[in-house]
Amino acid sequence: MPLATVLLLAALGPLSSGVPELAAVGLLALVCVASTGVQTMVDGPRRHRTRQVALAEQEASEAEQSRWRGEHL
Repeated sequence: MPLATVLLLAALGPLSSGVPELAAVGLLALVCVASTGVQTMVDGPRRHRTRQVALAEQEASEAEQSRWRGEHL
């Protein structure tokens, strides 16, 4: 997706030279917000899996620490 955004911005470069500066900045903002939104939706499942794995690892580590403290302290 970042490559598509770069290509879109490169393609819009010559087009934006003929519009007022505020409109060009607005177009840039629109492309950036749209790119961020798409990337967020596309990466959602991967972030969810990463959080699940991290939580499982944390819970396992805490259980092991509690077991160790129960045996040694």
